[in-house]
Amino acid sequence: MALVKDEGKWGAIDTCGNYVVPPVYDALEQFPNESKFLKFMRKNRWGLLATNGHEVLPPDYIGIGWCQNGLVVAETEKGNVLIEISGDDINVHPERYEEIGGMGCGCVLAKSGGKWGVVARNGEQRIPLRFDSVSGFGEDGFCLVRENGLVGMIDAEGKILCEPVYSHIRGPRDGYFVVQQGHRWGLLNVESKGWLAPDYEQINMVGGFKDHAAIMKKGAAWGVLDVEQNSWVVPCDYAEIIRWNNLFAAQRDGVIRLFDREGMEVLDESVEITALPNPEEMKFGYGTVKARSGSGIISASGELVLPPLFEDAGIPSENMIPVKKDGAWGYADWDGTMVIAPEYTRAAAFHDGLAGVEKDGKFGLIDPVGHWIIQPIYAAVGYYAHGRIPVAMKGNGAYTLKWGLIDVNGKCILPMEYDCLEWDDIESGQIRLYGQKCRQR
Repeated sequence: MALVKDEGKWGAIDTCGNYVVPPVYDALEQFPNESKFLKFMRKNRWGLLATNGHEVLPPDYIGIGWCQNGLVVAETEKGNVLIEISGDDINVHPERYEEIGGMGCGCVLAKSGGKWGVVARNGEQRIPLRFDSVSGFGEDGFCLVRENGLVGMIDAEGKILCEPVYSHIRGPRDGYFVVQQGHRWGLLNVESKGWLAPDYEQINMVGGFKDHAAIMKKGAAWGVLDVEQNSWVVPCDYAEIIRWNNLFAAQRDGVIRLFDREGMEVLDESVEITALPNPEEMKFGYGTVKARSGSGIISASGELVLPPLFEDAGIPSENMIPVKKDGAWGYADWDGTMVIAPEYTRAAAFHDGLAGVEKDGKFGLIDPVGHWIIQPIYAAVGYYAHGRIPVAMKGNGAYTLKWGLIDVNGKCILPMEYDCLEWDDIESGQIRLYGQKCRQR
């Protein structure tokens, strides 16, 4: 249905434009979580209306707030009242409350005398009015409660999951809440409602608790705990542990070791990794890894695909890896054997058999054996694809580039007069051009 206003009065129509609620009300509003009822106003008083037009509650109330699952919160001069609707039966409970908050599964949060508790749909107190404040039921179905400056938690059924004895409760993450009691930390499993006692110095929430594994600090060191088995997966013996892709990266004395979920070490400790690539910046599942012996390439699964024997390394493509050796860039294969000698200032990834490189301050393109396909005469080059290469020359300003398009023979396809030129969809060959002149060919 849709709410409509006609000659100053509100009603509701169906999808054919027929009135299902006649336009006789001063106001008519829908509820966000209730489709069976509408609230209406007549002479500055509110009542409740079924969607078939039947008036369920007369307009006797200052306001109507919540309406969900047959429970209605209405405001009177003496306070807020809870009304239970079941079929044709309407039960207006006599108790009046200062506030009635969010609804759970057949219960509400209610406040009287400055204290909060939980009231069931039949009006009985499920939890006495004792809490100083409540957070309201979140989408996860839990509500934080505070008493004497400490926090606890109740579920959507109005049951106490933990008494307010904690200084902080955070979460949920992957089905777990982190609790803090003074300077000690613990965990609550939402599904099993099982507790991991606050016996830890700190719990790292970054990356969550996938597979029931938690990064915990015990004493002065970090480890990985299987919180279901309450056993250490990675020994509590490291200065720092983070989640890295689907592995755990544990650092001690400047060296990083990688462990899987079962606690098996992925890389030989003798590699002595000192820095891992940011997972979000890895391309095609690869990234540059640094070790005490140099730089190499590591996969997202923790495999060292290029030994760390170089000063730096780029992203692999077409079985060619840009590497820096003796202060210059060249290309190596997966075994670390130099395929193209290191003689470039910069070296990009290969695409369709060509790669952009810089030499003596100018850019050109080479093939997989190092032959110049496009001589190094440009200020910048882009990816080669579909027989076309974006290239640039310096403009009038010191840092200004003007872009154009050439083919593999150096023939001009688009003149170098655009502020920007880039592949919009490199697979389909579509290209975007920006600037004063914006022609497309």
